[in-house]
Amino acid sequence: MINSLKLKVFLVLLATIAAVVMTAFVVFQWSFQRGFIDYLHSQEQSRIQQVTQEACLLYQQSNSWTPVVDNAALWRRVRYAGNVDADIIVKALDDYESRTNEPLPDWSNASLNDGDTPFEARLSLYDPQKNWLTGSSNNERPSDFYPISCEHKLTGFIGVVMKPEMLHMRDQAFTEEQTQSFVILALVTVFIATLVAWPVAQRLTRPLKALSNASHKLANGEYSIRLNNRSKDEIGRLAKDFNRMAQTLQENEEGRRRWMAGIAHELRTPLAILQGEIEAIQDGIRPLNQQSLASLHHETQQLKRLVDDLYELALSDRGVVSYRMEDIDLVECLEQSVESSRHSFEEKHLDLSLDVGTITHIPLKADYRRLSQLFTNLLSNSTRYTDAPGQCRVSVAVADDWAEINVMDSSPGVEPENLPRMFERFFRGEGSRNRAYGGAGLGLSICHNIVEAHGGTIESRPSPLGGVWIHVKLPLDT
Repeated sequence: MINSLKLKVFLVLLATIAAVVMTAFVVFQWSFQRGFIDYLHSQEQSRIQQVTQEACLLYQQSNSWTPVVDNAALWRRVRYAGNVDADIIVKALDDYESRTNEPLPDWSNASLNDGDTPFEARLSLYDPQKNWLTGSSNNERPSDFYPISCEHKLTGFIGVVMKPEMLHMRDQAFTEEQTQSFVILALVTVFIATLVAWPVAQRLTRPLKALSNASHKLANGEYSIRLNNRSKDEIGRLAKDFNRMAQTLQENEEGRRRWMAGIAHELRTPLAILQGEIEAIQDGIRPLNQQSLASLHHETQQLKRLVDDLYELALSDRGVVSYRMEDIDLVECLEQSVESSRHSFEEKHLDLSLDVGTITHIPLKADYRRLSQLFTNLLSNSTRYTDAPGQCRVSVAVADDWAEINVMDSSPGVEPENLPRMFERFFRGEGSRNRAYGGAGLGLSICHNIVEAHGGTIESRPSPLGGVWIHVKLPLDT
């Protein structure tokens, strides 16, 4: 059973090349045989045409076939007509007869079924009535008769005994030689293909093997693993997607750890305070009076708010929080949230202002209660982290198909590199925006989820007043 992808790719490449070579061999054999036979046939047709022309010229000299029949040298000239070496052969044969005073043996008794019988031996001369005059044995009936016409007069026929096979032995040997050469070439091709296919298969499967190994490490919790494949093909895109997935998992794991550490840290502080005060009361260090009970109650409220925020944030992350979308007026919702928070600002000696310009109504498809929670959280964040005397300016505007809400407060601000992290859970900016001002760093995370649920965006910027500028965009109900 083949379990190696590299071996599978190698066998597929090798089988494909072998199939192509075999197909090419079969096509070559068929094409070569057919083409070569047609070529030989056309060659014989050309020779026969030249033979009939030569025979006609000899007939015209005496207006009879008698000289050709009685003189073997003349018939030899007819038979060898068209042969590239005709003059040399005829002269050599004539010289031989002159020296020996003996006629050359003819092919009258040769077996025409012999595969090596030459073209000249298969020719014979016939009169117009197709009576044999000279040439190959008249025991062998010619396969074809070719007329000899002299000045548009039929003077006789050239008979040709066709071979049982079109290719004679020399031609057959040539064909077999070509076939053997092609077989050797095919074997060499397959051998070279084998040498090439293995490294090609190894190269093709190397990134997949790396991806497989990386996947195993990722499954075992090694989220820092990355692939270095920089190709732009499908495997390269797959490697890029894998790296993005690993990056996301790594960020989620880090976020989960920060989340757990943040929860433990936020819960530990009020619990430690509660434990310390209760133990102080138990040890008699602090009296059990209204002041100590109020302190315990305050820490309990802090703990309750933290648990409520965690619960709401968890529901929001899971998509369990229901949103009742209806037609509302953004200006009205914003004005109500500002007025509800004004007292808190006055207690901290902070100035709160709302600028709506000439806008009196902004229609939105939104959850009124959730938007009120959004604005209340943003204002509460400014109240908690703005130094007195300070200010907070709220404005609203309409641009294209978006409603833009801006909440800007005065110092202290947040370092520019920390602004993008303000919507992370449990994040607090450096400086005076710390635990001393209360809160667990969950309010802006809840705001982020509310804005996203409404199809909007929220981001933090440096405020012109010296603090933080929260910019919210919500789609208009068009």
